[in-house]
Amino acid sequence: SLFKRMKIKNLLLVVFAAFVLCGCAPKGIFVSLPDEQAPSNISKKTKIYIESVKDVRAFENNPKQASTPSLYKHNVNEVSAKEKQKYIGRTTNGYGKGLWNVILENNQNVSSVLRSRIEEAFKENGYQIVKDKSLIDENTLTASAKIDKFWSYIALGFSKVGLNMDIDTLLSVKDKEIKTDLKRSEFYFLVTNDDFSNIIKTSLKEYKEKLAKQISELNLE
Repeated sequence: SLFKRMKIKNLLLVVFAAFVLCGCAPKGIFVSLPDEQAPSNISKKTKIYIESVKDVRAFENNPKQASTPSLYKHNVNEVSAKEKQKYIGRTTNGYGKGLWNVILENNQNVSSVLRSRIEEAFKENGYQIVKDKSLIDENTLTASAKIDKFWSYIALGFSKVGLNMDIDTLLSVKDKEIKTDLKRSEFYFLVTNDDFSNIIKTSLKEYKEKLAKQISELNLE
């Protein structure tokens, strides 16, 4: 009923406000992502070298959309590009105002996380990954990628909280380009730190599987 939905939303606002007023909310949510384990069987002779995976996400101060990367209590113009690679999302209070940052830990960053998934996608298609540029030979393909989106964020609904994750990359290899994008949404009465971690991990798994399928459909050799 309408009255019941209003009570649920009011409860959410009270819970969020209580966290903020009492200082109980963490000043950051720290996420550590598992390393991908690639299959050991190699069915192709083709080698591939991932030359670069560049983070080109556009951060803004006080963006109108929660899906736009931003930073808590930091001017985005005063934070280095290297430092921005640690930030992968924002939480909000009960009124939709952006709060704490979601941050990668253990020396991980956006480029390293997506590089490992790109390499995994090629390995699943039987390619050998060349890590050292000096080992490139005539059988080696060279690829590069740009990260346009990698962001987790909350969108308040009438009765539930929507937790979202966006990933969007453009991979260039030979004369071909592969655009891989996904948007995942899950809904909760109250979002926890673990929910952020879980949606990011699930989205990365889905991203890798989608990219692996796209690679299999190209004739790169």
